[in-house]
Amino acid sequence: SGSSAPKSQEQAPSSYDDLNAKLLSWTRVPSPPANTAVGGKASLLPERRPLSEKEMEIIL
Repeated sequence: SGSSAPKSQEQAPSSYDDLNAKLLSWTRVPSPPANTAVGGKASLLPERRPLSEKEMEIIL
């Protein structure tokens, strides 16, 4: 699985747009409703942490 990191970078151009769009959509859609429903961003952080970290790495 170690090769997953370098391979992801090569696919950056393709996944970059897809991830960027998804990240924006995710942050925009569940931002207002989830924030009010849960009453705190902390609850959203842990759930999105694993996904955000992986996506951020690819974007970076």
